[in-house]
Amino acid sequence: MSPASYLTAPPRVAASIVAPVAIWVALAVLLAGLALGLAFAAYRGICLWRRIKRTGATFGAETDRISRVTGEIQEQLERAQASSASLAAAAERLQASKTRLDVQLAAVREARAQLARTLWFLPGR
Repeated sequence: MSPASYLTAPPRVAASIVAPVAIWVALAVLLAGLALGLAFAAYRGICLWRRIKRTGATFGAETDRISRVTGEIQEQLERAQASSASLAAAAERLQASKTRLDVQLAAVREARAQLARTLWFLPGR
């Protein structure tokens, strides 16, 4: 070792001072990252849960409204069916559409029930 490099090198005791400080700083950064990650995951989970509840409530209300309105339309068409042959064809098309809608609504209700069974552990259900 040349005399110039010996004079510029840090003292040998510096390693025993710097190493523990670096370990504690790294540990603090790790713990802060874990805490922030858990907080972010909890926040996103709560946002998702609120969106699921809001979507489920809106979807249920809209399916009930659609079912009610199509039932009213079908009743009106059945009353008018006696007066016109074209209304009879429209009533048949509406009946087919309502049948398909009933099948789809049954599938939606089954899916919502499955979702409720899957998310049984969440509060508010």
